Amino acid sequence: MPKAKPHSKTTETKKCPCILLAIAVALAAAIAAASWFALRPAAKPPTPTPGGHLYNPYINVPHGRGGIPYLGKPNAKTTVVLYEDFGSPEMRDFVLNQEPAFVHGYVVPGFVRLMVYDVGITSPKAASAAEAAACAADQGYYWDYRNLLFHNQGKVNFNRDGFIALAKIAGLDVDSFTRCYDLNTHHADVQARTKNSQEMAITRFPTWDIGRKLYEGVASLESNDPNHPGLRQLLAPILMEAMQK
Repeated sequence: MPKAKPHSKTTETKKCPCILLAIAVALAAAIAAASWFALRPAAKPPTPTPGGHLYNPYINVPHGRGGIPYLGKPNAKTTVVLYEDFGSPEMRDFVLNQEPAFVHGYVVPGFVRLMVYDVGITSPKAASAAEAAACAADQGYYWDYRNLLFHNQGKVNFNRDGFIALAKIAGLDVDSFTRCYDLNTHHADVQARTKNSQEMAITRFPTWDIGRKLYEGVASLESNDPNHPGLRQLLAPILMEAMQK
């Protein structure tokens, strides 16, 4: 009996289209995602809030609202008083170049609470600027407005129109600010602080009250001159004593 011939495959195995289908699905998903990102509405910019303006580098630091401005934790190890004048170039230099490092090195960690007394010793315009800053403080925008004043010292006229222009930049309620300024709401307070500073013979800025001693013209953190110490040298013994209590 003859042997049966083996059956030969005459049909090639067909390739599974699964891979091609997966690639097509992935490509369609990628195109859809790209279209969504391209067409989605732009995110709205954050609404300015008290203490949150571009010119305020201390937006996350606890600060006072109205009254005598302060920066830092109420239970800080020690309180330091800063006498400042908006007409002083040295004061401007300190605020722009030295103060941020001081705040983030001493105020933020809770070592120092900084209280600020704005006076008008250098000129009547400086006194008017202090009144304007106090009006900003009434709305919780003292640090924003105060830093704008120093940033714009010599660039913006320190008069009613100039102060209102800065109030708009700071995001204040301009009508309330203008009413506060026009009514001389804080005139008596600024004059009293100025008179008190003059009686203490303060003539240079910044002047510091550290450990109940006045230090005039200290505008740097570090100093190699033992006759003119910087803020670090002045604060070191005060903080050491406070931490031992």
